Amino acid sequence: MRTGKDAGIRKLMRLLAFFASTTALVLPASAQVYQWKDADGNTAFGDKPPADARDVRTLKPARAPSTDANDAGPDLRNVRRQQLLEDLQQSRQERTEQRAKAAEEAAERQRNCARARDQLRGYQQARGVYELDSKGNRVVLGEEQHRAAIANAQAQVRTYCN
Repeated sequence: MRTGKDAGIRKLMRLLAFFASTTALVLPASAQVYQWKDADGNTAFGDKPPADARDVRTLKPARAPSTDANDAGPDLRNVRRQQLLEDLQQSRQERTEQRAKAAEEAAERQRNCARARDQLRGYQQARGVYELDSKGNRVVLGEEQHRAAIANAQAQVRTYCN
């Protein structure tokens, strides 16, 4: 035998279940998805980008499947698939460009390091260091200027070779 209290509890439970299921359906539909670059240049996704993120983009959420009989399902899937492929290709292209840029920067740094080491070696081995004046004549640098040139070359080595 059911009592009035049992019926009230069942009614309350059904009401809570209804609100829980409705909330579960609504929340994901309103969530934003972001794409950004982290400090290492990697592409990341999430519901909130960190403060130091670069190139932050808000992605369009995928439309919920339609229950309309007139909806062109296969065509919509093809459009979505094409969009995903284009996004993937763009991400790959960006990563390729970043790697190429990083490789070029590393090569430039190595060239600068080699030049700085050669210049330092030349200053350290030279007995007299000179500069050319406006007429093209050699002007020998004093001992203090020679030490300053060595210190400058050492600073260049630290900058490019470490």
